[in-house]
Amino acid sequence: MLQNLCEKGAKVYVMTQPRNGYRRYGFNHAKYAVMDNKTLVVGSANWDETGFSGNNSKGNREWMISIKNQTLAYYFTKVFFDDCNPGRSDVVTLNEFCGEETFANASFFTQQHGFQEKTFEIFCVETNATVTSVLSPDTSREIITNLIESAREKIYIEQLYMYLKWGDRINPVIPPLINASMRGVDVRVILNFNPEYDNARNIETKNYLEEQGVKVRLISPSELNLVDIHTKGMIVDNKSVLISSINWNEQSINKNREAGVVVINHDLAEYYAKVFLHDWRTHLEKKEKGLQGYKNQVFILTLFLIVSILIIRDWRQRG
Repeated sequence: MLQNLCEKGAKVYVMTQPRNGYRRYGFNHAKYAVMDNKTLVVGSANWDETGFSGNNSKGNREWMISIKNQTLAYYFTKVFFDDCNPGRSDVVTLNEFCGEETFANASFFTQQHGFQEKTFEIFCVETNATVTSVLSPDTSREIITNLIESAREKIYIEQLYMYLKWGDRINPVIPPLINASMRGVDVRVILNFNPEYDNARNIETKNYLEEQGVKVRLISPSELNLVDIHTKGMIVDNKSVLISSINWNEQSINKNREAGVVVINHDLAEYYAKVFLHDWRTHLEKKEKGLQGYKNQVFILTLFLIVSILIIRDWRQRG
């Protein structure tokens, strides 16, 4: 794909580990684009078939936003050109990176075929809003913590995963969540629970948070007809929403290049809250349906046993 872009005239660079030099970030994990110096697109989605799925293929749950604002676009353009500076030792052109190699045998993501119903339409709002840029490793930890501490009524978090421990210490965003719950804030967390993955760390986080009074649901993406719950977002008091590429682990917050925004706007926050609650309630409804089906099976089996006992007893009495 990158070679094809080069052939069409695009300038393509790679952030890599220099042989003799310093690499600034563990991963360049940001997912954003700036168009015409006036529009920013940013969020959790990788630019592949599961991040941007078609009508005939299954994809992830992602949160994305497009913001038309020249000041914001200019800021992210500066970030881009600072990161993509060929004068730095960890940035090279694609040709320098590849050398004479070709990628004829490269493997790519494959589409997850199957019909995916469109649950939510695009939401557009033209209004005043306060937008704060969020970057890792620069500002994300401080902004996420402050946003949690600002909550007065509710916090909704939907994440691919959340690690309880950073090495031998507690993830620093977890104590503010627990404190919020203890002061009466309705804190709810959705974490991805894909049976194909090792979910031990999400289970560990769930158990710990629930012991502290936080509501947590591990949701299998198949329940929502998705490939994965890949979101990295948070809603606070239906007023503020974090939309980002930031996983809640040490690597993502302290070491990667990550990008996102916090938008303070009631209408927008409510829209993402509806998405969150749809995922939260769908999981519960399916669980209740499964429990009801189990109860029905138990009832039918019990009725069968009672009738069988009555028939056998009647047969013996006649004998």
